[in-house]
Amino acid sequence: MKFSGVFLFCALALAQIGKSEERKYKCRDCATVYMESSGSLIRSLVPGASQIKSIRLSNETSVAGTCVRDTSFGFLGSETFVDMGCSGEFEVCFVEGRTETITCASTDGSMTSCDFSRPCDVRSISVLVAPSTEPCTKGYSYSASSTGVTVSRNCQATFAVGCRACRRPCFSEINAGAWSPVYCMDRRRNSAVFSPPWTRQPDPGVIAYRSGTCWPILWGGHPSPYHSVFNVESDDDNDDDRYNNGSDDDDDDDDDDDDDDDYDDDDDSGRC
Repeated sequence: MKFSGVFLFCALALAQIGKSEERKYKCRDCATVYMESSGSLIRSLVPGASQIKSIRLSNETSVAGTCVRDTSFGFLGSETFVDMGCSGEFEVCFVEGRTETITCASTDGSMTSCDFSRPCDVRSISVLVAPSTEPCTKGYSYSASSTGVTVSRNCQATFAVGCRACRRPCFSEINAGAWSPVYCMDRRRNSAVFSPPWTRQPDPGVIAYRSGTCWPILWGGHPSPYHSVFNVESDDDNDDDRYNNGSDDDDDDDDDDDDDDDYDDDDDSGRC
């Protein structure tokens, strides 16, 4: 009985670590943010986010019923907003990264390009301020690429561009000692699996070991016979619902609110 209890504890611990590693590998994270509206629209960029995937009201501090999804609170790109007196704590889940704020103007109607300070893996773009008389319409008078923002047709605006930047484990960050377990990734299930330190060959019964691309960790200058790490590729179809939309009965919220279909994160195979 004592052995069974220890085994169960270890299994639960590995499951929790697996969930944490899955989030890190898939470039996902969540944060609790407090937002308050005294009646007017309040917009806020979420630190460490390149593209918000979902928002959920976890604790309303305004009058009950004031906060209504897509009406008095919501998100666009890497921004959240509250309005009409909505206040409270919100759980926001997002693709990790940074936000580039850049101003670009098409003063004579011609196409103008404005470069980022460094390359950007674009996940989202939204207009912060648009002083131009002509409307700035995504895909028509403005767009973003890995190098910068392009505007045309007299669009003048300051944009918030979400750039994905995942933190992935590098060889130097993994303990290559002979008695340390190493995590791999299941490309089909998007979950972490663990290789026992005494296992020289991958378990053929685990999908991850048959579907991933392996490379050895250098151990004392030579490939370790005990460890291998899988390259990471993810499939958004298998994403946890918590990262994609705020409610189970509103499957289209992500597309409607986010409006960043051009920058869907269908390639999470980044490198260190």
